Amino acid sequence: MEEKIRHFCDLLLERLEEEFSDRATDVHISLDGVRGALAASDDEGELFVQRQLEELIGIVPAEAHALAKGVFKTYFEERREQLENLPILKPFDIVFEVMGEDNEENILTVDSDMIFLDSEIMEGLSDDLDSFWQSLSVD
Repeated sequence: MEEKIRHFCDLLLERLEEEFSDRATDVHISLDGVRGALAASDDEGELFVQRQLEELIGIVPAEAHALAKGVFKTYFEERREQLENLPILKPFDIVFEVMGEDNEENILTVDSDMIFLDSEIMEGLSDDLDSFWQSLSVD
């Protein structure tokens, strides 16, 4: 199923590169476990791409969410440069949710010069920076 989710992401990036230049929008990815569908749309609900994934039908929403979120994070991290060069006006967010659940979350934010992943990446960063500054001040 991971390969099918990655293929969905490939189609999404192709569509964003080809047809949605110079737009100000976020990208909303939703998972519908009842229908087994993944869809990506803009802020107004206009579809970028939609795909049926029968493997998703009947999966517990929390499990489907965790699986898809992990694939999305890995996929988008691997395509950092491609995301930064998308013709969508920046900054923009890629947001993920499971239909029928109250779990919308930001997968990443793309800005003109930076890309930010969710808070899990940031955990421990403050401690790392403190240690770094302490090591500099010891000299």
